[in-house]
Amino acid sequence: MNMNRTLILVLVLLFHLIPSALFSQARMTAETRYHIQQLIDNALSEGVLDVHKVREEMRLFLVEHTEGVFLNVLGFKNHRYRKEELIASGIKVTAEAGRVVNLHVPAHRLSLLFQITSFDIIDLPQVLSPDLNVMNKDVRADSVHAGVMLDASYTGKDVIMGIIDWGFDFNHPVFYDSTLSRHRILGCWDHFKRSGPAPEGFGYGTEYMGFDALMQAGSDTANLRGYDTHGTHVAGIAGGGGGGLGLMGVAPECDFLFLQVDWQTGTFLDAVEWMYRISLKEKKRLVINMSFGSYHRGTLDSHSFFHEVIRHYTRLGVCMVTSAGNNGNQSMHIYHAFDDTDSVFSEVSMLPNTTTFEGYNGHRVILWGDKGASFSAGLDVYQPSGMSLLQRGPYWNTLAGSYHKDTFMMAGQDTLYLEVSVESSHPINGKPYVSFVIRRPGQRLPVVLKLKGEKVGIHAWNIIQTVRGSSNTGQPFVASRNGWLRGDNAFTLSDPGVIEDVIAVGAHNPMIFNRDGEAFPGALSLFSSRGPTMDGLLKPDVTAPGSDILSAVSRFTTRSFSMDSSVFFQGETYPFSRFSGTSMSGPAVAGVCALILEANPSLSHQQVKEVLIGSARADIRTGTIPNQDWGYGKATATKAIQMALSQDGGFLHAFPPGVVYPNPSTGLLYFKSAQFQSVPVQVYDMKGRLLLTSVIANGVALDGTSLPTGLYVVRVQDQGKWYYFKWVKS
Repeated sequence: MNMNRTLILVLVLLFHLIPSALFSQARMTAETRYHIQQLIDNALSEGVLDVHKVREEMRLFLVEHTEGVFLNVLGFKNHRYRKEELIASGIKVTAEAGRVVNLHVPAHRLSLLFQITSFDIIDLPQVLSPDLNVMNKDVRADSVHAGVMLDASYTGKDVIMGIIDWGFDFNHPVFYDSTLSRHRILGCWDHFKRSGPAPEGFGYGTEYMGFDALMQAGSDTANLRGYDTHGTHVAGIAGGGGGGLGLMGVAPECDFLFLQVDWQTGTFLDAVEWMYRISLKEKKRLVINMSFGSYHRGTLDSHSFFHEVIRHYTRLGVCMVTSAGNNGNQSMHIYHAFDDTDSVFSEVSMLPNTTTFEGYNGHRVILWGDKGASFSAGLDVYQPSGMSLLQRGPYWNTLAGSYHKDTFMMAGQDTLYLEVSVESSHPINGKPYVSFVIRRPGQRLPVVLKLKGEKVGIHAWNIIQTVRGSSNTGQPFVASRNGWLRGDNAFTLSDPGVIEDVIAVGAHNPMIFNRDGEAFPGALSLFSSRGPTMDGLLKPDVTAPGSDILSAVSRFTTRSFSMDSSVFFQGETYPFSRFSGTSMSGPAVAGVCALILEANPSLSHQQVKEVLIGSARADIRTGTIPNQDWGYGKATATKAIQMALSQDGGFLHAFPPGVVYPNPSTGLLYFKSAQFQSVPVQVYDMKGRLLLTSVIANGVALDGTSLPTGLYVVRVQDQGKWYYFKWVKS
């Protein structure tokens, strides 16, 4: 009896001593598990989270609700998923997209993450970083506004443009119509302002809906970057109304939804869900622009949480556009295919500690190997003169399992601080993975990456690390000695630009005009990130102007800029400035998407993407397209609208059965329905050319006898909806 009692006591003691993570059904990366355990061990005191004890990188994932502080994580749900059980345990489920669930876990109950069985994978979100007249001419939007070679003009009317970004000036005149009389912002959700009221069902941030609330707020609040202006500039490109200066955006009559996102992909899911719900309520198609990117915690091969979220909403008809990234002029990537066991080396170019790069905190080197293979990676320290070895570091082998470790290397009088994450098989894509965070607070000693492997291909990226985590800015790999690997600028798109479903936009210089008004095409912007993706997708999809783009600037911004123009409106001076980046080219294409959806709101996201690709143009600058620099070429709105008008969309407002007859017909097409009372009808050929206009009513025939035999698209508008069908003239 005593022996049995002793055994029971020992088993109970072991149960409490063994980490609860061993009983978890959800896989985590070693890095995520490490950071969550650090919060549990070091930041919690008597059930209360002391935010000041938490490293700044982790503060990004903390969300303040009225009930307290919560940790934001993402999960891939499985068949055991029970939302009600999670809520009963105190976990908030804010949004779902396919298999992805966004969770807010009470900070004093983080151990729940090691116990719940509802998810196959749990991970911390990715950290996000921000990446017009000539613009309109270059993408041919000015011709679409004027209706050149089209049946009508198109300006993005009745389409909602969602801008997920930072730094909005709600009263800037570009967000009114061209007469400065109608304010076009429907609302804004500010994740950083915690005072509320929060949008229904989300529980955090502050929602401003309607003109009065927006005017009272004036702008979104300051965040870690101060008062930004990135979002104002981006939105002005996508859909600015002229601002009193005639600086029209690409879709100048669209409506806007703004969202200041909380720097990571968990709150990004909530952002898209919030916009989608409003678009359903307004009964309008939604385009979302995302001028930001991330390299860390995503898999850079369309298998990330990002991918699942975007795929979910694009299937629902949300058109999603992102910037390709600004690393096209950085040799930040290397690739090496090992046939036999050998070693390769490359210097990790690092910024000096005196750099002005905002929040600079070292570098992160990210490495991915082939699925089913393994490799070893390490770091050595060299003398600055002559590149002679000073300190040899260990190799970290992916066969050793999954782990995260804080460590250091002594090199002469200097110390190199390292965070090492290793995955033998990453939970999301099954590939071997190594990540080094490198900090050298003392001398500027060269740091060299070394790799070993057998029958494995290894990709590596060199990314600047900030106090908030990995940025989306790369730095070169350098061949400092003969035979070492030199970096290249391929594979430089970030997440979500690498995702198949999203429309990824590169940047080119705007066209220039000589004194005679003759136009010359612009070259690819040096900074525009190049493809392909790690899983072989051709990216970017298209390009648009992204260099020296004039647009609106928030009057609240604390960011430095050079004012190019200004306008006085309602007692305030509102500035305009020129910025460069794929952050500028992305919203130009988002604006083209709004024009396409105004012309044919029945198109699915995939059809919009196909129209963009199919209508993109080549010129002497692009060379033969498609290619990994230009994608399918330069976005061209006029041809895109022509193609859109000839498409039978996946989001079709279908005619009730028996309304149109006979089809096929020899020329006369009848309409039998009280629904249509003297409404206009248009007939297009399959190239988008308008051939016939008429007026129909119940029992009245459309006379197409003059048209040759073939396939046509008939378009009818009634009560604000477009109805399309294909007509076969026999």
